[in-house]
Amino acid sequence: MVRISASGIKDYISCSKRYQYRRERNSLAQSTPEKLVGKIVHEVLADYWNESDILDLAINVASGYNLDTYYENRIVELIKNFKEVPDLWLGESDLIERTFRENHYSGAEVWGMLDRITEDGLILDWKTSSVYPLELHKDPQFIVYDWATGGEYRLSCVHLDTKQIIWYNRDNFYYNTIINGVIPKMVEDIESGNYVEEGLFRNTCSFCQFKGVCWNELASSEPSARKRVS
Repeated sequence: MVRISASGIKDYISCSKRYQYRRERNSLAQSTPEKLVGKIVHEVLADYWNESDILDLAINVASGYNLDTYYENRIVELIKNFKEVPDLWLGESDLIERTFRENHYSGAEVWGMLDRITEDGLILDWKTSSVYPLELHKDPQFIVYDWATGGEYRLSCVHLDTKQIIWYNRDNFYYNTIINGVIPKMVEDIESGNYVEEGLFRNTCSFCQFKGVCWNELASSEPSARKRVS
């Protein structure tokens, strides 16, 4: 059975070659400070969300990653913002970092991790990027969450940079495109080994963690393996 993650679908849409690297050669990924900031903030909010000294705990966790002061301060800023998000009601009985696995009719097992499910039926996803998520109805991650949970939960992300809760509302066009179009095509490409460097033409290489190795391999590939235009 092919296993597909919610985040993997986003990689595939950006560039199927990126998805291949993530799936088969993930150890080649170049870590970035921004990725580490996200990892640390998620860890702190999972383990220490209700602790009075959460800021000190965040600093302690960050100290183990040898980050520049700028990024350590960024972590503290995001945790401070978390404490100031209006109308964010969390409880001790909330479910934290819950993994789901659902079988898709294409033969794939689709899985992912939900940052938090509140006791009143709200799924929360922490966003640490400074980029404001404008269109959650187009976001493959949220579409998959919607599908996997059968539409039984309200879905939202908490944009920590702006202290805002942003709501997902299903758009059937984008929902059907992901569930009935992208996932079946993704399964076909995985089973056939068909991966292409589309990111070169979609302007998605800049922030790709596999950019270095991908470009090196493209540059060193045999010219005879490429079709010439006469």
